[in-house]
Amino acid sequence: TCPERLNWMNQIRYPDAVLFNVHLEKQLPIAQMNVVAHVTAPNGGTTTVPVLDRTGAGDYQVALPYQMNGAHTLQFVFTNPNNKAVFTNAGATYTAGPNGETPPLTIEPVNQAFTITASTLFTITDFQADDHADVQAQATVLTTTNTSVAGHIDRPGDVDMFTFVADRDGAFVVRITDLALGMQPHLTITRGDGSSVFNGAFDSNTSDYLRAKFQATTGERFAVAVMDANANAQGGFYRISAGLPVASALEQNSQIFLPLVTR
Repeated sequence: TCPERLNWMNQIRYPDAVLFNVHLEKQLPIAQMNVVAHVTAPNGGTTTVPVLDRTGAGDYQVALPYQMNGAHTLQFVFTNPNNKAVFTNAGATYTAGPNGETPPLTIEPVNQAFTITASTLFTITDFQADDHADVQAQATVLTTTNTSVAGHIDRPGDVDMFTFVADRDGAFVVRITDLALGMQPHLTITRGDGSSVFNGAFDSNTSDYLRAKFQATTGERFAVAVMDANANAQGGFYRISAGLPVASALEQNSQIFLPLVTR
C-alpha cells in the first residue's frame, strides 16, 4: 500500500478560497496519478473536482467551491488507472555536498494499480450572498499598503466595487492575484472626476496576475470594479491589493497608464 500525507487548512472564512495541497508518498512522492476531490456540503449536495499536479513533481493542488456555511466533508481519491504513476524526487530540496553535488533526478514507475483515499473536513464561516457591493456608494475600502482583500464572483454578472485614496504623489499599482476556480478577472479603474485610468482583462500568456500601474496625486480618490471577463461565469476567487509597485521587474518596468484626456 501507499501511505498518504495530507496538508490542509480547515477553517475558511468567506470569501477566502478553499485551497488544498495533497501528496501521496512511498519513500518518494508519486506523480502522474489521477486524483479527484469529492466534496459533500452540509445540505448533502456533492461536487467532484479534479486535482492537478501543477509542477509534475507530485504536488497536487486544488481550489474547492462552496455555497454555504458549515462543515463540508472532503475525500481525496488517488488512483493509477493507466499505470502512468511514477516515484520522483523532482520536487525535493537537497543540501549540496562539499563539491556541489546533489542526488540525480529519479523517475521510477510505480507499476502497481492502487486506489487510496484520504478524508478530512473544512468549515466555512461568514458566508453571505455577496461579498462586496455592486455599487460605488457601498464600495469596500482598500488600503494603499499592498494588503490584499479576498473576493468572490457570487453570480453571473457580479461586480465587486472597491475604492481607495492616494496617500502620496507617484506611481500606484492595483493588482488581482491568487486566481482560483477559473477566475478570469476584468478590472476597471476610474478617477473621482469619472475619467478612465484602466480598463482591461487578465491575459495568462503575458503575466501571472492582472495589474494596472498609474500615476496619482495625494488625496485623489479612485473607484475600482472587478468582474469576471466571462459574463456567464460564477464562483471564481481572487485577491485584490493597491499600493506602491513591488520590487519586481514585472511591476517596476510595466507600462504606466496616464490619464485619458478628451479634447
